[in-house]
Amino acid sequence: MLYIKFITMRYVLLLGGVATAFAAAALDLDEIGARLAAVPCYRADARCEILLPNADVPVVYTLALMSSAAPGDTLSVCDYLIDWSVTTPAGTHTTGFTSYAAGNHFRYRDGRLQEYHIDGDAVPFAPRGRAAEGVQARAQFVDFLPQRLGLAFEAMASDSTHHYTVEERGGRVTVRGVERVRGYDRREYTYELDASTLLPLEVEYVTSPGMPAEQTLTMTYGQAVPDGCVQPTEAALAEKYADAFGKYRSDTYSIEHLPGRRMPTFSAPTPTGERYTYDTGEPMGAPTVIAILDSRVDGTADVVKELREAALLSSVACKLILAFIDTDIDSIESVAPGLEPEEAILMGARTLARDSGASVTPSIIFCRPDGTVADVMIGRNNQLCSSVIQKIAILK
Repeated sequence: MLYIKFITMRYVLLLGGVATAFAAAALDLDEIGARLAAVPCYRADARCEILLPNADVPVVYTLALMSSAAPGDTLSVCDYLIDWSVTTPAGTHTTGFTSYAAGNHFRYRDGRLQEYHIDGDAVPFAPRGRAAEGVQARAQFVDFLPQRLGLAFEAMASDSTHHYTVEERGGRVTVRGVERVRGYDRREYTYELDASTLLPLEVEYVTSPGMPAEQTLTMTYGQAVPDGCVQPTEAALAEKYADAFGKYRSDTYSIEHLPGRRMPTFSAPTPTGERYTYDTGEPMGAPTVIAILDSRVDGTADVVKELREAALLSSVACKLILAFIDTDIDSIESVAPGLEPEEAILMGARTLARDSGASVTPSIIFCRPDGTVADVMIGRNNQLCSSVIQKIAILK
């Protein structure tokens, strides 16, 4: 029983008889989509492998999925909780989660909890009035939940850019096809579904097939559990992820929580028009001192002078990053004239200050060569230079 769609026409191969026609109708992609979108409860473990361009080893995510259809919710077809962990080919291990329920969205990774509430600000949930572009709809792995797959199938069924077949064989329903835009194959895809439940068994995407940027994603689902779903309310999440909510929530997270953790990702421009970027988990290569500064604050020039002196006098070779949260180039150059060896000057580094929990300037972060934070200093003291030299000495 096979369905083939080419642009605007759908051809149905009937093998004869009313029973066959009825079975074929059950394989219509619209109907499959509607059934998946309405799944009342879904829980399963999953494994996602992403093979990046020019990589020999995939990035592997281990997932725990839970989702429930949310009829009447105009923002999301389902409530969900996705718990994930990843080990990169370099050996870095990271965990996190993302959730949505009743106009509340939470996501946690790299020691940072972000939250969005429809009552406080509706724009992130429907920018330009489009809920499909909201934070709850674009979170990582959300598109692999059964209810979201259902929406995707319904959209594919009426989208002329999709050319697909639907086939049932050996207890599986296979949806295989390509998304073609202006003659260019944007993505090839294969969905393997359980023929009895239509729940997903495996999904594979190949984006930009045959191109240098080709990337392959394979999602393999474990045994589905049809009950036991719990709405991921704020209270339920706070109980399940006590550490994230207790230490890393926006209103409680502070720079004092950084020691012992990896330095968060940050990226900021330099006064010379370049951009400095660090990705969490990457080694820094040398002991690194990151000073979060504001050139508009009195005494910042003295802080810069003492930090540079400490880096020069230290018996341990180190890097110094002067990260200014303001963007006044003239002001920054007046308090940090020139550029010393093994030094970087950043501007507009408010995101770095936020993600590291620095609420005052100066705040100084001491990182080991492997990228973990060893210690922090907040504010000025009368022996700043000697204090910094002592802390650099333990960064080996």
